[in-house]
Amino acid sequence: MSFTIFVEAVNGQFAASLIGAPNVRVVKPDRAQAIAGLKAEIQQRVALGELLSLEIDAVSVSDLAGKYGSDPTLRKISDEAYERRDPSALNKRVRYRCGWPAIRGNRRRPPHE
Repeated sequence: MSFTIFVEAVNGQFAASLIGAPNVRVVKPDRAQAIAGLKAEIQQRVALGELLSLEIDAVSVSDLAGKYGSDPTLRKISDEAYERRDPSALNKRVRYRCGWPAIRGNRRRPPHE
């Protein structure tokens, strides 16, 4: 388990504190002692269940892939975008396959075709 700490000189001594928890702080005569003291304080709080480590799942754009594939609103927005890009494209469309527009003469095809 790792914790980010902040060490600073204060009135000729060193203060080490846990980032995000200002009340978890130790002041000692030298830097190494302050860090060791804070480590002991953190270990004690972890043992008591006062400090925990949480894993947070990151959300990225790739997590949205396919999420709205069956949404009819998305199909309408897609049709409007194609029509704005090429007004004759909607008349040429023969089918949708795997979310890719299959348009005669369009070189963009799904990788499996």
